[in-house]
Amino acid sequence: MTRRSALALVVSFLRGHKALLAGAISWRMVYELVPMQIPVLTGAIIDALSGNPIWLYGWSPDSASTREALTWCAAGMAGVAALYGLSSYLRLTAAAHLSRKFVTHLRLRLARRVLALGLSDHASMGSSELLVRILNDTQRVRRLIGRVFIQAVTGFLRAGYPIAMVLILDPGLALVALSVLPVQWIATQSLQKRLQAAVRSRRNQNPILTEAVKETLDCIEDLKGCHAEPAASRRIEKEAEKLERRELRTSRLAAAISGAVWAGTSFGLALTWWQGSLRVEQGAMTTGELVVFAGFVTFAYRPLRQFSNILKTYRQGLVSLERIQEIFDKPTEAEQRSSGEASLERGRIRMEDVHFSYDEDRPVLRGVTLEIAPNALTAITGESGSGKSSLLRLLVGLYRHGRGSITVDGRTLDEIGLESLRRQVVIVPQTPLLFSASIAENVALGRPEADRLEIEEACRKAGAWRFVEALAEGLDTRIGREGTGLSGGERQRIAIARALLLRPSVLILDEPTSALDRISAKRLIRTLRRLSQTMTVVMASHGLEAAAAADSVIHLEDGRVSDSAAGSASAAESNLTLPPEARS
Repeated sequence: MTRRSALALVVSFLRGHKALLAGAISWRMVYELVPMQIPVLTGAIIDALSGNPIWLYGWSPDSASTREALTWCAAGMAGVAALYGLSSYLRLTAAAHLSRKFVTHLRLRLARRVLALGLSDHASMGSSELLVRILNDTQRVRRLIGRVFIQAVTGFLRAGYPIAMVLILDPGLALVALSVLPVQWIATQSLQKRLQAAVRSRRNQNPILTEAVKETLDCIEDLKGCHAEPAASRRIEKEAEKLERRELRTSRLAAAISGAVWAGTSFGLALTWWQGSLRVEQGAMTTGELVVFAGFVTFAYRPLRQFSNILKTYRQGLVSLERIQEIFDKPTEAEQRSSGEASLERGRIRMEDVHFSYDEDRPVLRGVTLEIAPNALTAITGESGSGKSSLLRLLVGLYRHGRGSITVDGRTLDEIGLESLRRQVVIVPQTPLLFSASIAENVALGRPEADRLEIEEACRKAGAWRFVEALAEGLDTRIGREGTGLSGGERQRIAIARALLLRPSVLILDEPTSALDRISAKRLIRTLRRLSQTMTVVMASHGLEAAAAADSVIHLEDGRVSDSAAGSASAAESNLTLPPEARS
């Protein structure tokens, strides 16, 4: 990835907000120019008090008395103060408005891009890393807009104006004052690349520490159960020390650049006052003119003195931009696949010699060939690691298979199209994800435009309406994160209702009864059997009762189909009979 491609991301946004950018730059220019009049007015006051002619940009009011000159200079300073305060307020608010719009726009675009990435990208980068890029990196780019881009444009005026003035006032003395600038530039350039590398190294370490803390907090119950808190603490301490060392290296390099700049410019000011004093002594320059000259030299050095802070912000922002651009450069799921569009009629699934692996060294599915009948309940069984969950994920297009073919109603997954496939083939994961929101909002997650009657109907089909109706606020009942307040079976039914609201042709469930008690599992199986009368239902399961209730069973062993047989659905009906108090 090039620096140009990262910066182009910012430029493309700024083109769409030209008015805001022009306002921010204009007021920044006023803010920079106004205080540069103070040395001129100060020099005029000194010359007026000394009895020397007053110089105001080439204008010498010879007829003006000392009192009149002092009055005009004081009024000028008052005007400068008022305009400086106004421009300071307006340049900050304009820059803040521009940068906030940019960060909000970029953050939303980045979040949508992350959601569109494939699961392999999510697995390789990790949630903590993606979270840092969406929240922290975009925030650092905001400072890049306000402190670098706007200041870079106004920098020509901020540096060019005082340099032009000292050249006009005294070209010889100007060469003495400006002689430190080339040396200064060479010294700072040698440190820039090292600083950028240090910033990138520190930024890469930050999500590692975040991930270590997050994993520790997520697994706190297990850690306490096996007395592993000290080991977890040592892991966090180790990653924190790495980050601290990289932070310290970054700070040292930034301090070295700052020290070099301030030492060089201070030496230049010493040369200016020394040579200027000799000119005043020789009568070639008045004291007021020396004050004006030294004031403009200070302003000419000011951009260079601010350079270390701007450079640090620029390097940090550039690294963040590169990390953000890296996300945009990754192809999304939709971009990696053809954009087909097809409607499924029955939901007959066929896999022919399908191979799949998450990496080349670990094959998961090895030549799987099977057929799943429509309008039936099919159970995929097998030991842990046999490939059940991977097979289900392939059917929904969460991963791409290697050799072989997968068809639904005779069409390949590419012919159906990813978006169309996800609407018609829906998966309910082993641990359903529920948000801190109302039950209605959780059910309508995939179809937020659905009305209340559609949501209620989906709950009825999923067997969830009876317990939802009994709640004090019904569908408007708010549940906690991950379904706090609901039982395992209730959470599972809410997830199934969410899937049914999409009106799928194929419903896939990954270990739906694994976390349920016997009665809740029987209820859920009866629901699935009822649903299988109108759609294809596929479930991965360890449970013997779940397999016995299926119309057909496909057994996987070490990534291969080892057995396929008709289930005992009719015989299983007797096993699914619930006690009166448990019937739904």
